[in-house]
Amino acid sequence: ALRSLGEPASDGCGVWVRAERLELGAIKEWEESLRPAVRKALRALGVDKTTEVSSVLRGLRLCSAGSAPPSSSAATDLREGVFAQLEVALPSVRSGGALVVRSRRHQCLLEEAEPAAAARCSRVEAFYARCESARHPPAQGHRLSLIYDLRTDGTVPFPPSQSSASERLPPPAPLLCSSP
Repeated sequence: ALRSLGEPASDGCGVWVRAERLELGAIKEWEESLRPAVRKALRALGVDKTTEVSSVLRGLRLCSAGSAPPSSSAATDLREGVFAQLEVALPSVRSGGALVVRSRRHQCLLEEAEPAAAARCSRVEAFYARCESARHPPAQGHRLSLIYDLRTDGTVPFPPSQSSASERLPPPAPLLCSSP
């Protein structure tokens, strides 16, 4: 059913469904549970805690084992106050599927969680929109992710320095876990 709503992802890895095609139930509860993960991601990116930030759902991505290897996704357009992207991988049985994030001088490889954790936890990853990214398909199973733009109406935050920004990306991504 999701595949019929979407189109091929721009980087060739899976299916992309734009936010306007999605109908999400219990959205207020979801937004409440997402808020702490957004705060953690902003701290990891070095964004000042006084900066007003909103997370705006951009779409949903379904990537399955056997999907084409990704091409690099160019840096996100910084229009309308967008300064970073946030990816929330929903719980599913899967293995593999690393995210590669590149800035001008650095590259970070964010490995996927262990299959047991991936099956019961949502993994949250964030990176500056000026970075290139490539999501590898899972080796087994499916990865279903909600993709958000992080925006501000004020001054768009940028990494403190190009060298330290990439070094801020690799800390373990916050996990939103349900009870085992």
